[in-house]
Amino acid sequence: MLTSFNLAEALAWLTQHSGHTWTESELFSMCTRRGIPLHAAPPLEARCAVLEMAPGAPGGIRIAERLSWRKAILHPFRVGQLWQVGETEPAPVWEPMHDADAGRWAVFDPPVRVTREHLAIKRDTLRKVLGAWRNPSPVETRWRAEDAGVDEGRPAQHVAPAVVDLASRPLPAEPDTQHWKMRIQAEATAYWLRLRKVGANPTRASIRPHLLEWCRENNVYTPRNINPSDGYLRTHVLSAKHWTPPT
Repeated sequence: MLTSFNLAEALAWLTQHSGHTWTESELFSMCTRRGIPLHAAPPLEARCAVLEMAPGAPGGIRIAERLSWRKAILHPFRVGQLWQVGETEPAPVWEPMHDADAGRWAVFDPPVRVTREHLAIKRDTLRKVLGAWRNPSPVETRWRAEDAGVDEGRPAQHVAPAVVDLASRPLPAEPDTQHWKMRIQAEATAYWLRLRKVGANPTRASIRPHLLEWCRENNVYTPRNINPSDGYLRTHVLSAKHWTPPT
């Protein structure tokens, strides 16, 4: 049983399990709209570096560790870039293993480019794509409304599929890994005020699920090129040390 698929195999798997004939554009569109990353196998000579902040070093950053070949992860923006341009510069797959790795992130050094031929799509990713296809979300509806040039208040079923030109869809914003905490805190403040306005009594814990979903929908990544976790939001973004709820 395959656990990693090239692009042609992935389309065949989706077609077999959905009864719908999938195209490359449909797969890439679904991933960019629903925030589903893909994986790739970069050239064999690709090497990685783990970086960390270092006051006094050139640019305030230094190399903490060098790594051998790693698979690459393509976050939704990079998937969109691959879809529309034909190539992109991904990040390596790297997860912190120790407390000392907090605040570190990995890059390909030197940068590498991957094309559609390098895709190595996981079976679990295809299951997510299939689930997203079967269960349209409000996020997808908003994109479709904007693309078709209609009022967002109209139900999605009024948007004729033929009106939507997949190739003309704008790419999501490039991940901002420098100001991600401030972006989350700004959304936390706005969401808190919205809840208070309708008579709710929010807490730091009660707003975290919304913020986790908001991060996924708005392409918010930490310097390690991952969406922040619930625990990280609790400790490093929403704690009393870092954020004060509005009054």
